[in-house]
Amino acid sequence: MTGYMDIAGHYRGEIANGQLKPGARMPSQREAARLHQVNLTTVIRAYEVLQREGLITTHVGRGTVVTARPKVVVTGAQRAARLDSGGPDLADGETVSGRSVAVVPCTDVAVAVELGLEPGEQAVLRRRVFRTDEVPATYALTYIHTRALDYVPEIMTDGPLGDWRPMYQERTGKTVARSPERRSARHARADELAALEVNVPEGDVAVPVLVTQTTWHDDDGPLMVMEDVYRPGAWQISNA
Repeated sequence: MTGYMDIAGHYRGEIANGQLKPGARMPSQREAARLHQVNLTTVIRAYEVLQREGLITTHVGRGTVVTARPKVVVTGAQRAARLDSGGPDLADGETVSGRSVAVVPCTDVAVAVELGLEPGEQAVLRRRVFRTDEVPATYALTYIHTRALDYVPEIMTDGPLGDWRPMYQERTGKTVARSPERRSARHARADELAALEVNVPEGDVAVPVLVTQTTWHDDDGPLMVMEDVYRPGAWQISNA
């Protein structure tokens, strides 16, 4: 029996392989129901999944079309490299919203281990949402070891901070270096969906997101973990 996830997978594949190109008109929901020999409700749910993933968009008078190729998004490691070379924090068309900073228990086990902490130990957590043309594209979480506060208390600034690593290096005499960026995919958490403004009906299917993670070390060990979570449909990553 064909389910709505089967239909979503069918069209996801056609979009991925280029059979359905950006701007192409999708079959109407009634047409798709007839093609796949399912009821209309099944197709409606399948199209809702594809919309949440950012693959299709419904326009009044035009029907449902394949979303234009997503803009290239910049990862945290690439942003840091740009700052290292004297470039700006934000790319063209980027803005930031939802800034916050707090010392919190690090409950993400993988991040805690990467930062050299026991799960539940405190870390500084800075959050912000990068927007491209006003649309949320990246939910950025930066976990910082609390020992950094002894030298750079400005980290707790509730607002734009900029690159604090040069201050840390100057005040400690220690070198800060980063590890290679790691990329993975997983199901989004509720707070991530809220930050990225992705609406999911309660009890509905999980939403996949791309995650990149980079760790910075100094002479004493892990100092900072930067984790970026990308909005569904915004998975085109620049290699620059």
